[in-house]
Amino acid sequence: MNILQKKYKCEKDGEKFDTYEKFIDHSRKVHHKVVLRCHKCGKQFISEKERLHHVREPCKDK
Repeated sequence: MNILQKKYKCEKDGEKFDTYEKFIDHSRKVHHKVVLRCHKCGKQFISEKERLHHVREPCKDK
């Protein structure tokens, strides 16, 4: 995969990921970061700001 296609970057170690899910998994496992979830659809977030932005927009229930 081309490194330019990886759009999620870890601020702690600079590692890049092509999907948000891989980025979240890295943050949780490597940096022991708390993961927040949407109560409606279960999508995971590493910051409360991102989670709040998500819940203000209509999300798809899983």
